[in-house]
Amino acid sequence: MVHVDPHTVKIIPQAAKRFMAAPKYAVVGRVLQDPAKFDNKLAFLVGAVPRSVSSPISAPNCLPWTLANPQLIKWYNERKMPLTPVRPASDKFDNSKPVEGLNVVENITDIPDLNNTSISMIISPKLGANMLKELYKSEKTQPFALWFQPGAENEEIEAFIKEHNLENRVVIGGPCVLLHGDEAREKADAKL
Repeated sequence: MVHVDPHTVKIIPQAAKRFMAAPKYAVVGRVLQDPAKFDNKLAFLVGAVPRSVSSPISAPNCLPWTLANPQLIKWYNERKMPLTPVRPASDKFDNSKPVEGLNVVENITDIPDLNNTSISMIISPKLGANMLKELYKSEKTQPFALWFQPGAENEEIEAFIKEHNLENRVVIGGPCVLLHGDEAREKADAKL
């Protein structure tokens, strides 16, 4: 798999345009409740993420799956895009408490109106592959589109996308919502 620095992406893929045309959105991954935590503070640093916590690429403003969620939720909120955070049940987090003012769901298939929801995936590739298979078990659980943030992809995910002809519905391999989302939104009304 070739990893692309998100800053070098010049062409926004059709899948990104489709993604931004959805009426609703979800972010799947480690969503933190405490803005004072290191993860939230790090999301606003300009510069590279320490290699000890980075994915195969580290780029300013487009952080790997372990750190990006708080910043990405704020990105959606600032643009007033309807958003559902998704975080699996855990002893570490109280999912009954809102995150950035939003109610959390614990299972990706519990996202309301899933067929009309585009989902940002900011999780480990292993978990992402399992969620991808779960989402495409039935037409009822298929999202409008998916966007695997840099570092959340792997060869298994790429193979699944190709095998199921999802190339026009899944963004993978470099583009980042934080860097390319606004451009994709501007072009979302273009013919997909």
